Parts: sequence; C-alpha cells; structure tokens
Amino acid sequence: MIKAIISAGILVIAAMMFLYLVYCIGLSLVFKKLSTPRWRAFIPMINYFSLISALGLPKSWYGASIVPYAGTVYSIAIAIRLGKVFGKGTAFSSFWLTAAAPVGMFVISLSKVKLDLAVIKSPAPAIDPRKAMRSASKTLHIRKKE
Repeated sequence: MIKAIISAGILVIAAMMFLYLVYCIGLSLVFKKLSTPRWRAFIPMINYFSLISALGLPKSWYGASIVPYAGTVYSIAIAIRLGKVFGKGTAFSSFWLTAAAPVGMFVISLSKVKLDLAVIKSPAPAIDPRKAMRSASKTLHIRKKE
C-alpha cells in the first residue's frame, strides 16, 4: 500500500515537472517574440516577473499576483493583456493562459499573428486590490440562511 502511494506521488511530481518544462519552453518562445531574453523563462519566479515587465505592467503587480484570492484577479488581467498582444480574446486568455498555460503558451507563440505592441504601450488597467479581495472573499464564503 505504501509503495503504491509513493509510486503515485513520484508519478504526480514527474508529471508536474514535465508540464512546467513544457510551460517554460512555450514561455521562452513567447519571450523571443517579445524581445525578452529567453533564458529568463526557465528560472522560477523571475519568469513571471519578466512577463509582467515585458507586457509593460507595473512591477507592483508581481507582488499582488501572488497574494491569495486577489492574485487570481491580477493573474487573469495579466493573461488577458498577453492574449491581446497576440490577438486572442478574453475567454481564450482567461483559460488557456492561466489554467492550461503549458498549452496556451505554445498556441500563442506558434501563431502567425502580427503582435499588437500598442497594447504594451497602453496604460495598465486600474485594479483596486481591496475591492478584488472583497469580491473574491464574498464568493468563497458560504453564508448561512437566517
């Protein structure tokens, strides 16, 4: 029984490492198109910071995007901006560049669409972190009927 659990754990870890490697390769191809050094895609934490910088977003978004609950709002906003640069819509970006990022990075990096660099030069959307946290906490708490 314990051997089966250990084997399953090793299999899950190997699968996660493989998916992360696929994500990093796709991200390096995206970085190539965004004129960002490709090696940054393979260093954890720096790759996400480099993506935020390449998209012309405030550096403070990096810290905000790793905060529980509110980070989801920032991560989706970052994904939507990345999708706009590559000519993709909100629905594509919200799913394929967040939950299914290993596949989504390859899809946008291999697309033949001309990049819309005006998106990078446009100002970042204003997101109030307090409001984002309040709305996230309201949806996560179950309220008792009185």
